Amino acid sequence: MRYFRASFLSLPVSLIVVASLMAAPQEPANKGSTGIATNKNRDEKPAPRKRRKNVRMPGFSPEREAAAITFLDSHHPELGQLLKRLKKSRPKEYKKAVRDIFRASERLTNWQDKNPARYEVELKLWKLNSRIQLLAARARINNDPATKEKLRAAILAHNDARTERLMHERSRLSKRVEQLDAAIEKARARREQVADRRMQQLLQGSKKLRVKKQAKKP
Repeated sequence: MRYFRASFLSLPVSLIVVASLMAAPQEPANKGSTGIATNKNRDEKPAPRKRRKNVRMPGFSPEREAAAITFLDSHHPELGQLLKRLKKSRPKEYKKAVRDIFRASERLTNWQDKNPARYEVELKLWKLNSRIQLLAARARINNDPATKEKLRAAILAHNDARTERLMHERSRLSKRVEQLDAAIEKARARREQVADRRMQQLLQGSKKLRVKKQAKKP
């Protein structure tokens, strides 16, 4: 169901890269005799990139850039700082990140208009998911126990928020079931009445048609 598509709220890959770079210790590159950095294992193949579905992304514009930054400043200041650092160092990825964040903010705004309670849950999920990915990027680099504890706590909170979203969806569906039950009972109670009315309409229509045909005869 469309209500459970959460992938659009994930953190842009470009910002995860920046988080990793910020967390990485400054170590000299492993150089060979030529002075060029070499891989520890030349036979090691890079991990294959996951193919992303063809999703139409909004274009970059100053207005959308401002909206994305305002959104981050309000809901995820840490991520906003990463985005600002990305602007000078990696302008291409910066624009992509702005488009990703603007798209997420627009979808969240749609929830705010349709269902404010559901919006709060979706916003919480977005913030937690962004924090999880940032902490995971740092934990992979630093291998810090404290960071791992924060990561676990964020994952647990994210699971709780997903459960809350399921409860909202159950409530929505329960109300729909109640409406359907009422419609079924009404249809059963008016079964004979509806049939009589339908027959009357059909017979009257047939009678009017015969009258018209007779009127046309010379």
